[in-house]
Amino acid sequence: MPNVFFEILDLPEENVGKGQKELIGFQGKIEFKDVCFRYPSRTKMVLDKINLTVNKSR
Repeated sequence: MPNVFFEILDLPEENVGKGQKELIGFQGKIEFKDVCFRYPSRTKMVLDKINLTVNKSR
């Protein structure tokens, strides 16, 4: 079975589309803190106080 992950990474970059903004000179990280999510039709949380940090170049 081929490694689809690397196939996706090898795809050419797409141009920024209408209504989108390009992050020029991004130097830091993207961080989510205490994120919660549930589907409108459910009472149970799918994500409950999840923390996620994506460092530059990741």
